[in-house]
Amino acid sequence: GRAQIVAAHRANRGRYADNVRMVTRLEGARAITNDTIVAVMIVEYVNDQSAPNGIQAARLTCTLARSQGQWLIAQAHASAAN
Repeated sequence: GRAQIVAAHRANRGRYADNVRMVTRLEGARAITNDTIVAVMIVEYVNDQSAPNGIQAARLTCTLARSQGQWLIAQAHASAAN
């Protein structure tokens, strides 16, 4: 749910310096059914001193499902973006 996603982002954000920012770019999305979408995004952490050229990137694949009129993240998987 939303509270868990917010908590996870806050915990993740705590690992980075204040000047690091997160940039998300949608690579693509496809409706599997009227109530299910798979979306692929590139997430970049910019100004990250621990990463080459200050950018750490990941590919995030999410399955979104509509339930009771709301879109929810049913599944998410992150891997290194090469």
